[in-house]
Amino acid sequence: MFPIVPKFKDLRHLSIGMIYHDDPIWIDWTADGSVLESIFDLHSLESLDLADVPLRLTANNMKDIALAFPRLRKLHLSSNCSFYPVDVPACITVAVEDLSCFARHCPQMRELAITNTFVPIYTSQVPTPTPLPTESNLRELCLGQSHITDPQRVAAFCADVYPFAQITSNHIGCDEHGECWAKIVSSIDNMKNRMVVSRMLEERAAASRRTYHNVGVQVRPGDRDA
Repeated sequence: MFPIVPKFKDLRHLSIGMIYHDDPIWIDWTADGSVLESIFDLHSLESLDLADVPLRLTANNMKDIALAFPRLRKLHLSSNCSFYPVDVPACITVAVEDLSCFARHCPQMRELAITNTFVPIYTSQVPTPTPLPTESNLRELCLGQSHITDPQRVAAFCADVYPFAQITSNHIGCDEHGECWAKIVSSIDNMKNRMVVSRMLEERAAASRRTYHNVGVQVRPGDRDA
């Protein structure tokens, strides 16, 4: 799909714009995230922007991207499905937990944006199989027009994996139920912040109790001779 790109091994910034609909690869809607494999040799990439490229991306594609580009600092995925019939599968279908691959494999990432039309960011019922990093450098997680089925669980995930990231939306419109995306995402960010603060206070209280206990059981050398 992108035969010329792999020649630039040291490329640091790559932006791929809209691929027009008269391209045969899109007409029968057979393209999926595997077409990105042709750029996976660009291991020096620090910024990748897929702007309105109608690709179908899955959780496995997300992981492949994270593994291929460990130096990424900015990733913007905008797979716009709005030009296609309503029966076309969603471009990106992932559980919010699937985004943890970027915390695991892209430690320098500071901006992650999933901003295509109607992304079904759902919550997985399957526990995360491996421990998550204790801290992430991500500073902004933009969910765009994502269709979020469980805001509280999304907030809990963000508190666990991306505690220092601001959760944002770049869209001012509303969903099919009249809910404003910015309002929904703002509520998630507020819930996440409360969870993070609550956990910090609990950790401090626990540390204080441990310190008090350790001091209380210490025996001074003079006491042993008494």
